[in-house]
Amino acid sequence: MKADRRKSHEIREIKRKYSSTSDYWALYTIQEDWMSLMQEQGRTASDEYCSRYSLRGDRLAYIRSLSNLHLEQLLKSSMIAPTTEAEELNRFSDIEELMCGVLLSGADSLLVTNRHIKTKGKMSTVTDIFTSTGDRAHIGSESVNHNITKRSIKSHLLAYFGGHHSAERRALVVYKSSLIPPQTALLFCPGDIKIHSDNAKDDDITILTIPKHRLKIHVPSSQADHLLKVREMLWNTFKYYIERNIKQLDFEEHTKVSTFKVSLIKTVGRILVEGQRELRDGRTGEKDFT
Repeated sequence: MKADRRKSHEIREIKRKYSSTSDYWALYTIQEDWMSLMQEQGRTASDEYCSRYSLRGDRLAYIRSLSNLHLEQLLKSSMIAPTTEAEELNRFSDIEELMCGVLLSGADSLLVTNRHIKTKGKMSTVTDIFTSTGDRAHIGSESVNHNITKRSIKSHLLAYFGGHHSAERRALVVYKSSLIPPQTALLFCPGDIKIHSDNAKDDDITILTIPKHRLKIHVPSSQADHLLKVREMLWNTFKYYIERNIKQLDFEEHTKVSTFKVSLIKTVGRILVEGQRELRDGRTGEKDFT
């Protein structure tokens, strides 16, 4: 048991060198560093990198093969114009917050930390983790977000994919997760958004509700319409690329669409980066979502 805990701690700390809030970004960065060393300095340098961080080169090579396979399928699809340059495809790949948003748009899975009164034994206030639908959850010991409830009593949102239900813990055990600000959930969670003003408490606050996740996000009323318009444009752009054959667009229309897409992604990126900065600085808390 001690050896297992020590190994989990080592893995967690290695990932935290790359990201303190997202397992997915940490693993992506590790993969990118390994590939860069392989391409620029050769096998010896990449093997030394693996040895330094106790990584398995064969696993990293397998992931690279899978990534290349997915890329080939994407390039064959109707979503990518034949004249698109590789640099254009990777244009925003270094923005961690966008990656977490894309993960959430596909997985549509959230964890929420929640403070409540424990009534068994000595009465006390505790912070636990639940799925957004109310099931108890646990973040595995290899995750950068392990023990997040002990490090901070504030409410947190985390995007995740997968996991398994543990009979021993009576909870969903999640091995990889990304800590996200409320703005990410608001923009990238699929489905409808319900709107109402909190007139009884504060005229300047609008509550935006994501019904599937039972999540209420409190935003300044002056920002609510802007955020909802950005969300609408984002999902309409997704739909546009999915439903149309981009390869058949004429040059002028493709240029207009591409210019709009780049402008939109820049705007979304700024919103998410600012949201993550507020989260990191402790300016996001329980009053921002419930």
